[in-house]
Amino acid sequence: MSNGTTALMPLDPALSPRQVTRVLPIRANLLPAEITAGRTARRTRVVLIGAIGLVILVMGGWFLFADKQRDLVGADLASTTQQVDTVRAETHKDAYAKVTDTKKARVTIDNELKTALTDDMPWATLLDSVRSTAAAKGVTVTTIVANLNSEKSGTSVAADTVGTMSISGTAKDKKTIAGYVDALAGVHAVSDAYLTVANQSDPKTWTFTLTAAITDDALCGRFTVRCKTGGK
Repeated sequence: MSNGTTALMPLDPALSPRQVTRVLPIRANLLPAEITAGRTARRTRVVLIGAIGLVILVMGGWFLFADKQRDLVGADLASTTQQVDTVRAETHKDAYAKVTDTKKARVTIDNELKTALTDDMPWATLLDSVRSTAAAKGVTVTTIVANLNSEKSGTSVAADTVGTMSISGTAKDKKTIAGYVDALAGVHAVSDAYLTVANQSDPKTWTFTLTAAITDDALCGRFTVRCKTGGK
């Protein structure tokens, strides 16, 4: 009886060691559908909870910012209100009282001037009108003496007469003098022009003197009745 032996049989030379030990590339999902659905649901809940948390953080930050801005606006409103109250209070102080008193004093002075200058008269305007009328009629005025009456009314003057004028001048003839006397009737605030003296000094020259009344229409000024311009 022969002894038993064990021997390794040689490998098939047609197969390499890598081919002998190779694992087939087979992939399969053997998890039940319930477990997969549960995992997906958990991931979805985590994502939603994170989004909700982020929204809560953003809203909280916005609320804090808005609250801070509201406090700033409230502080500005309080400061502005205080400034307005301060200005209103200062309107009753001496600085503004002086301005008010000055305005009242100005009104008082204007009223007093209107009373004091009731009989004010623009002499320059009146005398210029007399001279310009003379020049237009070919008359040369040499002297004008004018004065106001101490009383506006009386037995010797008309009620509307406030003064008189004595006008002296030269002209070429009596007709020219008469034309000037008539023209004075059209001068504002002049009436009752009357020739008192007319003499011929040489063949081409006549001298004359006339009187005229000044009516109360001439009484005007800055603080009384507005002065008129032009003729009657």
